[in-house]
Amino acid sequence: MNKEELRDKFKDETGCNWELFMDGSYSPRYDYVSWLERKLSLLENALVPSGETKGFHSGEYSWEEEAVYYNDDTESYEDYTRKEVVPWTTIKDIMKGIKKYAEGK
Repeated sequence: MNKEELRDKFKDETGCNWELFMDGSYSPRYDYVSWLERKLSLLENALVPSGETKGFHSGEYSWEEEAVYYNDDTESYEDYTRKEVVPWTTIKDIMKGIKKYAEGK
């Protein structure tokens, strides 16, 4: 694979442009580090509770519980399945735990 093909492949995968030096050579390391820094920043921001992350996660996580209730109209017990949504405070605690683990604490 020549330099141009490698550059194009890398650009397609990372969205980065390679740095062109005066001698006509490219530096994939520079752009790869730049790409990694952007990815790291995005990941770190994804683990910080904010209005944006709240909007994304709220209502996304839930479970169903089956229960029995008494119906006064029919005077009988009936099965009922209700959906419980994970509260935002719990999601924030999970996000903080993941970030703490990732930081090695």
